[in-house]
Amino acid sequence: MPEASVKCILQSTWLTIMLDILTSSIVEDTLDLVEALKPEYVAPLVLWLCHESCEENGGLFEVGAGWIGKLRWERTLGAIVRQKNHPMTPEAVKANWKKICDFENASKPQSIQELLSGNGGSVATKLAVGQKLPSFSSAYTELEAIMYALGVGASIKDPKDLKFIYEGSSDFSCLPTFGVIIGQKSIMGGGLAEIPGLSINFAKVLHGEQYLELYKPLPRAVFSYSEKELTCYNQFSLFLVGSGGFGGKRTSDKVK
Repeated sequence: MPEASVKCILQSTWLTIMLDILTSSIVEDTLDLVEALKPEYVAPLVLWLCHESCEENGGLFEVGAGWIGKLRWERTLGAIVRQKNHPMTPEAVKANWKKICDFENASKPQSIQELLSGNGGSVATKLAVGQKLPSFSSAYTELEAIMYALGVGASIKDPKDLKFIYEGSSDFSCLPTFGVIIGQKSIMGGGLAEIPGLSINFAKVLHGEQYLELYKPLPRAVFSYSEKELTCYNQFSLFLVGSGGFGGKRTSDKVK
């Protein structure tokens, strides 16, 4: 086992196909089979695995009749059949049986660690998939819109930028991309930390990609907003450094 290897203890398992004193009489009329399944054809593998120069650890082997093969585990993506605040039922298992048995995107765990956290995540990590952030209220003033515009390069030297950085301008407005800031408040406000199954260090969160759709001009200031009307749509990806290692798909069918 991996943890035992630290103390120089290596372990492997073999599945034998052979005849011994108890089973040889059952097929004694099949001399060729008796000859092929002698223990002598299994012992060399056992001796090699026990040799001090053999570094094999955690392997599973099938051996018999002079043939040796290494086996490996294969696991489907599976499905979470337990829902929050609901009991786990046989009906839920039945409803997800196709996913449970689908080997199309199967993984091949190589260690106990991978068994616990590989291929689509551990049980805890899988609970995070599909989670929705809670609704929230957002507010901003002209000052925040102006600070954002200045931060992305707007300047008083360019007359066209005046409407983004001077609230006294007759056509003062928010830069369209200010909608990104509104969307990110749902995460930076603590919503990301509340997703079950994820252990996140916010000092290691890196913004990856951003998608923004604007349905109408952003108002110059909003003092209270919460799902009253659709103004913009945000979609972004994040790199959560140190929180990965659980596998899963590299892309999403929800990407715009």
